Amino acid sequence: MRLLEALGLRSAIFPCFFCHFVTALVTVLWTLSGATSLASEDSCTLRIAWNSYPPYMIDRGEGREPEGVEPVILKHILEPVGCRLAFVELPVKRAFRALENGTVDIIPIASFVPERERYGLFSLPYRDEEARLYGRPETIEAHLGYSFEELMERPLTIGAVNGGWYGKAIEELERRQYEDPAVLMRLHRVPDHDTLHGTVLGGRLDMMVSDRLWWVWNRQIRGNQDRLVDLGVLLHRDAVHMMLSRTLSKDLVAAVNRSIACFREQPETHLRCFSE
Repeated sequence: MRLLEALGLRSAIFPCFFCHFVTALVTVLWTLSGATSLASEDSCTLRIAWNSYPPYMIDRGEGREPEGVEPVILKHILEPVGCRLAFVELPVKRAFRALENGTVDIIPIASFVPERERYGLFSLPYRDEEARLYGRPETIEAHLGYSFEELMERPLTIGAVNGGWYGKAIEELERRQYEDPAVLMRLHRVPDHDTLHGTVLGGRLDMMVSDRLWWVWNRQIRGNQDRLVDLGVLLHRDAVHMMLSRTLSKDLVAAVNRSIACFREQPETHLRCFSE
């Protein structure tokens, strides 16, 4: 809970209706006695794929559940459904295959991309995110105040994490650079955020694409207040979904979506949905 408070999640990172949800996250008790389960009477386990992605998923060491913003949100939504949660650490690409073959049940933090529907079902959206450009002050000074389309005409190197979808602008950049070697701006994919962060700080890339909440966490939790600067270029704002395995029962999928809907409608009292 201290992490949520330190991140100042009642800021403009989320739309106003989500501010109420964050307040609930900070104050809600996880003891759910008295709430009626939406799942079957038999106990079930939902296997959730994850990889290190601070502040959403923070690795606590081998064999331990991750900490961070996302486990708090997932528990708040999924525990009332009546299933135990088990976190399975997997790289992004392997996670999609595991979802497809049913060896994991949920991939959180998923933007809706039609091509991903081959792997599983999209839940209702449960929160929102935005992607922006960041860089070292000495690198980006000459590029402030320009749109992404204008920056694409400059010889800049941009980094992004493997498997992440950061909107149409980045998708178009990737398409253009493969079709035309003369494109000046180049996008490079790296395995994870820690690698990306170090690569930009080390000067091997000019800028990075990341979610705004990651930048807030980096500044407030890691203390890197002066190392990375927001260029003020909004690349993408979108709803975030869970991806659900098609091996889950229709009743369980419906229960998850019902919990999400209640959670967004009435976050402080959404457990009432399970006793109606």
